[in-house]
This record gives sequence, C-alpha cells and structure tokens, in this order.
Amino acid sequence: MRMSVTPQEIAQHLVEELGHQEALEAYRTHLSRCYDPETAGVWTNIGQALESLNPTE
Repeated sequence: MRMSVTPQEIAQHLVEELGHQEALEAYRTHLSRCYDPETAGVWTNIGQALESLNPTE
C-alpha cells in the first residue's frame, strides 16, 4: 500500500490531536480490528512510530 504520508507523520498528528496515551490506545484499537494483513502492517508501522515518540504530557 502506497501512502502519501509517512507513519511518523500520522503518529505525530495523532499525538498532537489526542495526546500520547490516547494515541497509543487508538492505535491498539485500530490494529485489533484489522483483518487485512496489509492494513495491519500499516497500523503496525504507525504504532512503532508512536512508541518511538516521547510522551510530552
């Protein structure tokens, strides 16, 4: 799947909008609902980017 933004950009946006903890919870929720391996891979990459960010709250 080709994306126009990077997982890091998506992760940063989620943190800015939701805060670090809620962004992690949203990622886990979306990942648990994925049936398609390609979509799960995208969410896994976003999760890795989220986990690499330091919580700023």
